[in-house]
Amino acid sequence: MDIRTSEGFEEAYRLYSGLIFGLCIQKVPCAEDAEEIVQELFRSVWERRHEIGDQGDIGHYLMKSAKYRLIDFYRKRERERKVFVKQDIPAEGRAPSLVEERLVFAELKAKAMQVLRELPLRTREIFLLSRRHGLTNKQIAHRVNMSEKSVEYHMKKALDGMKLKLSK
Repeated sequence: MDIRTSEGFEEAYRLYSGLIFGLCIQKVPCAEDAEEIVQELFRSVWERRHEIGDQGDIGHYLMKSAKYRLIDFYRKRERERKVFVKQDIPAEGRAPSLVEERLVFAELKAKAMQVLRELPLRTREIFLLSRRHGLTNKQIAHRVNMSEKSVEYHMKKALDGMKLKLSK
């Protein structure tokens, strides 16, 4: 697909805009921000289409560009925040920008939510009662009418699954 032609560009937009929007919506606070990132990405690609040349896998190129747009989005937000918030910390004690760490955290959180959705229903229910609601194994056992050992089994199963899939 040659994005330098209007047909190729339209095909790339049709194929990848939804995928890129899906990535962005997981990383930014609202759908409008995600939509703006997607639109700006494709606007920029169209304006620079003759400079870009043949990128081989255009999908890979667009996803990589979206990642950099997300980093720029958080850098811009950080700059705007600093304008409105007076910094009481001396310059030499200031922490470095956390843009990339925030993106990594957002990716990890999305991955954890996906792993959680893949757990069996009962295991997921027990895990959420423990982690989201702060219940003890004994309280969970009483609530779901099973032995404490069964609750421990489901928790171990959930944690092992999370650890295995998140370490990849």
